[in-house]
Order: sequence, then C-alpha cells, then structure tokens
Amino acid sequence: MDSKGMLALPSTASSMATSNDPQHLVDALPYLDNEPSAEDRQMALQLIEVECRTFRPTKDYLARLSKPNFDVFLTPCLIEEYKRIGNKQEMDKLDMSRYEMPSPANTSRSTDKKAWIKALDNGKAQLEHLHLRNMNVEIMDEYASESCLQFNKLLEQTHKKEEAENFQIRTEVLETHVRRKRSQLEGGDKLKQLGQGWVEHVTKNYKMELANLDLERQINNLAKKLKVDPETYENETETYNEIVERISDEFRFLEERRAFSQKDDLHKRTSVRFPLRYRQYLFATLAILQIVVSIGMFIFAITRYSRLFTQNAHSDMLFDFVKAENFVDTNQEGAEIIAIKLGSGLFLPAIFQLISGIVVLGSVYKKPPPTYLLVLCILLTIFSIVLWIEPLVLATLELNLRHIQFLSDETNIAYFRLMIVLTVLLAIDVLIVASMLLIYATAQFTHFRTIYNSIMDLHINIVTLIIATIALVLSIYSLANSMTDANKWRNSSRNTLALYGIGLRESILTSYIFLGSLFSMLVSAMRLQTFRFSTFFIQGLSLFMLISNLLNSDRITSVTHNVRVMLNVGTAEPFTGEILLLLYVFVLLLAIAILVQLFTTTFNIFKHFLDNYETPRKLSYPEYQRSAL
Repeated sequence: MDSKGMLALPSTASSMATSNDPQHLVDALPYLDNEPSAEDRQMALQLIEVECRTFRPTKDYLARLSKPNFDVFLTPCLIEEYKRIGNKQEMDKLDMSRYEMPSPANTSRSTDKKAWIKALDNGKAQLEHLHLRNMNVEIMDEYASESCLQFNKLLEQTHKKEEAENFQIRTEVLETHVRRKRSQLEGGDKLKQLGQGWVEHVTKNYKMELANLDLERQINNLAKKLKVDPETYENETETYNEIVERISDEFRFLEERRAFSQKDDLHKRTSVRFPLRYRQYLFATLAILQIVVSIGMFIFAITRYSRLFTQNAHSDMLFDFVKAENFVDTNQEGAEIIAIKLGSGLFLPAIFQLISGIVVLGSVYKKPPPTYLLVLCILLTIFSIVLWIEPLVLATLELNLRHIQFLSDETNIAYFRLMIVLTVLLAIDVLIVASMLLIYATAQFTHFRTIYNSIMDLHINIVTLIIATIALVLSIYSLANSMTDANKWRNSSRNTLALYGIGLRESILTSYIFLGSLFSMLVSAMRLQTFRFSTFFIQGLSLFMLISNLLNSDRITSVTHNVRVMLNVGTAEPFTGEILLLLYVFVLLLAIAILVQLFTTTFNIFKHFLDNYETPRKLSYPEYQRSAL
C-alpha cells in the first residue's frame, strides 16, 4: 500500500521525507485511540527536534530591530516624580489649611480689615461646603436606596445574563465534544470494518494467486504427460466457453440445492415477493361489502337514534355530558339511553366506511388505482376501525342488560348469552372486513426492492401472539363472569356494580390484536415482502386502540384502585382481584410488545431510505453460473 495515501503530518525537513511510515502514523481520532505510548512520545519529540533544526533561534533575536526610545512618552511631571522616587524622598503632604478657620481676634492682625474679610470669606466657604454636604445627604436619603437597588438589579441581571451565556457556551462546547466523539467512534468503526474487509480481500486474492499457480503447474504437468503443446489449445474445435456451458448444463441440478451459511443472514437478505397483484374484481368486492355493511349500520343507527325524540320527549331529566346514562332513576332508563347512544355512535364509523367503499369503488376504473385514492381509502378505513369499537361495546351491553340483567325467566339466559357471543363475533367480522381492505390497499404501495426481514421480527411476533392469547383468555373469563346477573352478586364491597361489563372491551381489542399479531407472524415467517407495509399499519392501529381504550387515565386509575380494594376486601364475585390484576398486567405487556414490534418493523421497512453515508448501498453481485469446474 502506498504510504502517500496515509493520514500523517507532513514535515518541512528533507530528512523526514519518510515520516509517513504506517508504523508511525499520526491519526486524528483522539477519542478512539489509547493514551500515547513511550514510542509515540519519542517520535513527537523527534519531530519537534527536526522543526527546531529548521528554525534556528539565536540569543539576541531582536538584533535586527532598532532600539526603542522609552523616554519619548515622559513628561516633565513624570521626570520630576522619577527623580523624587530615585532620591527616596517622601511626597508633599496635602494642604489642609483650606479646612481650617483661624480667627484674627487674638493675633497681631486683629485690627487688619483684610484679615477679617479673609476669615469671613473662609467661614462662608466652610458653611457653604457643609450646606452642600447636607443637601447631598438629604438627596442620598431620598434617592440613594432606590438607585442602589436598581443598580443591584442591573448587576444581578448582568450576572444572570453572563451565567446564561456561559452555560450556553459550555453546553455548546460539551455538545461539540460529544458530537466529535460520536463521529470519531463511528469513523473508527468504519475504519476497522474497512481494514478487516481489506485484509479479507487481500487474503482472498493471495489464495486465488496460489490456486492459479497451482492450476498452472498442474496444467503444465498434464501437458508434459500427454505430450501436448499448450499453444494448440486455441485451435481446438470446441472453445473453453463452450466446454464450460456444456458442463454447466450437465450439472444444472446443483442449482436446485440451497446452501445455508447462516440462518440469520439468510432470513435478512431474502424476501419472498408474494404475487398479490391488483385485481379489479377483488377490490370491487371489498368495496361493495364495505358499502353494504355501512348502509345497514346507518339504517340501524337512524332507528335507534330516533328513540331520543319519541320515548324521551316528555322527560325533564338532563343527561350527563361525559356518560349520558349516569344519574338515571332505574336500570331500564339506563338501558334505553345506551340504546340511543348506540345509534348516535354508529353514524361516524358508518359514514367513514361508506365513503371509503365509494372511494375504492371509484378507483376501479383505472388500473392500477391512483395513489391519492388509495391514501384516502387508507385514512378513512383507519378512522372507521377506530370508531367501530365504542358502538360494538354498547350493542353488547344493551343486549346483556335487556335479556340477562332484567329477565326473570331463567330458561332463556343461555339463549341470550349465545346472542352476546354472536354479537362479539359480528363485531370482529366488521373490524376484519375493514382491515382486509386496509391490508389490500397498503399492499399496493409495496414497490420496494429492499425490504428486510430479520429473525428478531419473528421472535417478537411470537412473543406478541403469546401475550395476546393470554390476555384474550383472561378477557373472556372476566367477560363470562361480569356479564351475569348482577343481582345475585354478594356485595363484599361498596359499588360492586362497577365491575359490570369488565372484559367486554378487552376481549374485542385483544381478539383484534391477536388476529393482527397472527397475520404479522405469518408475514414475517414466510418473508412476504408485499405485506410488510400492511403489518406496519396494523401494528400502529392496534397500539393506538389499545392505549386510547384500555390504557387511558380513567381506566388506569379505576383498575389500580379497584384491584387494591378487591384484594383488601377479598371480593370473589364476579371474579377475584387477581384476575383483574393479571388481565391488565398482560394488557400492559401487550402494549410494550406491540411497540417493540412496531420499531423493528419500521426499521426493516425503511432501512434502505437512510443516508448513503450511514448505510452503504448494496453492491450488485454478478450471478455466477455453477459448473463442475
């Protein structure tokens, strides 16, 4: 390797022309390297010595300059003062006579009119001076305190300003050092990687040269044994390339065998491009299904919402703005308000789903569909999925209240429980239809050639699926116990009815997250590149619904307090406090798992969009044809 390309400090001396020796490299990564050794210090001293030889200082290095004239700035007063100091004489004392007030009364000048006039003038001057001092004292008493206070405030402001500037400068210096350290460490890692790569390539080249020499020696030995002149190879009827092609065709079955070097690298570098092409009939089918479901829900919402103007027309009770069923007199009135809330809650998701279906149906005319229509479809579908949760919970609660809580006939309870299960399944089906459209729309955006798949994704998906399964089982258990007849519960604590309906919202959300995690795991396990972008949206949507519905402030406060009370009192109906605690522990773990899963999915999808200086672009390796040679 040429030493001219090395990073070194050039020397001005001709004798140090060979100082760019790799063994004596002076690099610029002080945060990366260790402390200088004794050899490095010796080398630095040698460089300093060489520079000193080039620049030879003399004892009187100012001889070429004219001598300065130091007396040019002296004045007569300074000259006299220097003489006095040189003679060690004291300074003249101050004349204090102007502060004295002698009277010529008992002196020889008692009859001198001028002496009395001078003494009178001196007295007037002293009195005026005292008067002036009194005025200054009065002014100081009136204004000095405020002036000093303002001056102190000014000093404090100046002090704070200087401290802030000092802190800012220190922060900038620290950030500069941190940024410099980080860049140097990154540069050091890149240098190490490049050095290792260079060593590997040089080693490979060396081995290839040895192999070529060995092959050349074998060819020469075979030519001597066969008594064939090597120059006649070019006159053969079948060229070397034709021989290679023929032998490659004979051993083409070897290409069917896959060589597994490392499972992790194989999982990262290979992605299956699932042939999910744009099909108009499939897109139109999903759109029509969306429109039919949304129209049916919209009609049902109108019938329920109209009860507000018929049954409650003569009521004088005001509804609560946060929870409308609060402050009712009977449970039947609460169930009626929940039915009205169900109708009002169905309007927005039905409208969003209807518009989404119309947008999708309108994009069928063009193949492929316009990008702006796909983006609009994705946004509207996400809004509808988020808004479907509350109406589905209200529908199940209304069904339970009317046919289990207020029903006296015990024979029909099993039938209506079956109706609740069917309602939950219908809720999941409504969410799945919208999610299928979301997956199909987002799959049309997957035009990336480099979407990575890592084995870590598969492991995180498996963990998320396990946690979602446990949370779903606990939710179903809580739902099965909390949706029973509340009149038969033993009131071990005050307001036991607060546990009514626990597990319903959790079961719907965990079911949806379970299916989404199963879909993400299959995509990661099969390395389906087309659906990687869809999993990104499904995971983000699942995390948002989980946090907004189950991990909000009201929910966390109520769960924490209720678990503490249930454990202290020993509540056993509808379920124990341990069940509620385990349920929300796994809900929290599920949120953390989805968040980690979202990080890894985002990194593997958008990894190739990073800056070229941080992520080297992939090299296009030629496809070598295998052969027996």
